[in-house]
Amino acid sequence: MRKALILPILFPILIFSQSHIKSPTLRPISELIKYGTIDKTVWELVYIYEKEDEVPLHPDSAQRILSDWLSRKDSLSKDDSILYSKEEVKLIKNNSNDIVNIMKSMNFIGGNLCLFTVMNSDLPVRFANKNGQKALLVHGIATDDILNTFKLGYKERVSKIINKYCLSALSNIQNANPKIPVKYYGVSVVYGSKDFSSDEEALNLKSEIVYMISPVEMCKKYSAAEITDVEFIKGSEIYGEERGEVGIKKIDISSK
Repeated sequence: MRKALILPILFPILIFSQSHIKSPTLRPISELIKYGTIDKTVWELVYIYEKEDEVPLHPDSAQRILSDWLSRKDSLSKDDSILYSKEEVKLIKNNSNDIVNIMKSMNFIGGNLCLFTVMNSDLPVRFANKNGQKALLVHGIATDDILNTFKLGYKERVSKIINKYCLSALSNIQNANPKIPVKYYGVSVVYGSKDFSSDEEALNLKSEIVYMISPVEMCKKYSAAEITDVEFIKGSEIYGEERGEVGIKKIDISSK
């Protein structure tokens, strides 16, 4: 019964993830963050149905993903070319040592073990075009935090995740001291949301995702304690997809 439910959900995810034809140039970051819908769905399959043996997904640690990727990175252009543009494949191959260091820095974020909602141990590091400049994105960070929608509004939930996880993840990237020629770093975090005042369990627990995209120079200043959390967030771009919604939107968390 559970397999009949899960397989139809997974099928459009797999089709969506394979839906773009190989391009010679980096895709816009606005296109890559649309994959957040996939990360949200995988989170729900992992954390809502985690006790079901039929679920073919599980959150992966950075160490496990890295080990798997290192065993097949030389065949990246053959195996995964439909997902990556030619320029992205080149960037991944030319900066593999820095990518290894970034993934190693992601063992813990916000004081917790860092897990990822990725399929088949795919590398959660992507490159994209943002305003004509290169950006590096670490996506699909998964937390088992479940925020109370009865007590916290959407922007309050977003703010909580940013302060607990996104700031830490971006600091980890910067502290890995990568020499990759990009102007922006970005991370995305998937978490749970639930109305704890409701007795109805069905469809109550849902996932949400938050993206924080920041100029590399601001990441450097934040890691060096030259700017505050507030200044760092204000100088960054925040995107998210709320529970029950489809479509990533830009968010201004300064306004309530």
